[in-house]
Amino acid sequence: MLVDFFQPSFCVSNLQFPLIVKYIHLYSLPKHGIHQKQIKKCISSAISVTFLLLFLKRSKDSNYSLNCKHFLRCVISCDSKSVLFVKMTNVIDCIKTWIGVNHGTIALSIGGIFVAVKVGSKLKEMSDSCRAKKALKKWENSPRDVVILHTLPRGKPVPNLSPFAMKLETFLRMAEIPYELDFENPWGMKGKTPWITLNGEHITDSQIIIERLCRERNIVIGNYSEEQQATARAVRIMMDEYLYWGIGLWRWNYSGGKGLDKLFDMPTFSLKMMYKYINKRIQETAWAQGIGRHTQEQVIEMTKEVLRTSSLILGSKKFLLGDEPCKEDCSFFGFLAMVKWAAPGSPHGKYFNEELENLNNYCDRMKERFWKDWDSCLAKSNQTSDYKAAKSL
Repeated sequence: MLVDFFQPSFCVSNLQFPLIVKYIHLYSLPKHGIHQKQIKKCISSAISVTFLLLFLKRSKDSNYSLNCKHFLRCVISCDSKSVLFVKMTNVIDCIKTWIGVNHGTIALSIGGIFVAVKVGSKLKEMSDSCRAKKALKKWENSPRDVVILHTLPRGKPVPNLSPFAMKLETFLRMAEIPYELDFENPWGMKGKTPWITLNGEHITDSQIIIERLCRERNIVIGNYSEEQQATARAVRIMMDEYLYWGIGLWRWNYSGGKGLDKLFDMPTFSLKMMYKYINKRIQETAWAQGIGRHTQEQVIEMTKEVLRTSSLILGSKKFLLGDEPCKEDCSFFGFLAMVKWAAPGSPHGKYFNEELENLNNYCDRMKERFWKDWDSCLAKSNQTSDYKAAKSL
């Protein structure tokens, strides 16, 4: 079936253009096997083209406007079992002509957008810097050599819903380093959480913080060989670079926001807004990283494979390398805690709790040894308390 909606030519800003949209071909759906998504995409594209033409149209040509409206009515009333094909000719020539006529306005607009983006970025940097300076001033009178741990507020099932924050706070307890908690300034100078203030200096990134504290305070956790420690570091990198994405994509993408009320002590409206914002961000970053290019099923299987590998590495040992913890146990526990207690409804959470008994026992063992005050550290508890040393519990 062939339908002609437009006249052979029309006037735009006193310029005669060839026919832009001339034919609409309606074909049977079963004949070509086109899916419903493709139908919607074609219709959406046709409507978008029409609005573009209306935008470019500057003269008061009533016939042209009438034709566009008639075209829209035909698009909207199109049979759902048909596919809409729009044949466009010389569209590129039309756009080039329009750009040639309006190049000054376009250049000015692009320049204005560029300046606005640069100014906005600079203002954000200044704002982050101001917040950091205020945080520093607030804690400048804190006890010397006491770590001020800036992190997210407490979660409902776990003390912190960031695996990196769980990792760092667990390390401070393992190393018996006195620290105080700050929930008012969770984001550091690099836009990351957690971060610390130590003797007036801001330090960001959990691993950088741990390495620096170990170096400056000569902290050694566990008596293991360099070969064994290398194995532990490989496990930590596996947690940071692989399990992290499996946990994050399920929580902020695949779950559709379900179960967040079981994790965060926040109003429903705030949770929805937060999910909408983080969902977009994590899709972009996961795509750039590469794992977001895989299907949901593939990512879930990758996550399960990381857990299976972790179970095999742990074996029958009490801790990652043996009968006593090592430095990397803080990261191992921080991530596994997210799977065991903070992944409601997830396939990897179910797999973890039902089939990986040794990892479950490991998490309970770490919790009992270093988090005896676990229940008092959950949401709706006192979030201004400090922790002096693990042996004081």
